Amino acid sequence: MLLPGPFTAAAAVAACDGVIDAEDEEVASALAQVVLFGTAMIAVIPVLSGLLGLSEHQAGLWAGSSVHEVAQVVAAAGIIGPAALAVAVIVKL
Repeated sequence: MLLPGPFTAAAAVAACDGVIDAEDEEVASALAQVVLFGTAMIAVIPVLSGLLGLSEHQAGLWAGSSVHEVAQVVAAAGIIGPAALAVAVIVKL
């Protein structure tokens, strides 16, 4: 079984692997997708929130509710600004 590290979605993938006995390639693919898409959201959320004209509060709500991993939420919202960061962390937790 692959060790997922601190990612909660990755931990869920690894836990499911123990139950359904998935192929190693399937598990690796699922883990890679969780990390890849979550990491992409670090850049996408700030750019799109700016293009859509969202306030920091609105952008923080979006980041906190749409990005799965806490660390990625902090990174995305931190780029937007301190108000977005405060809202995003509360929404995520």
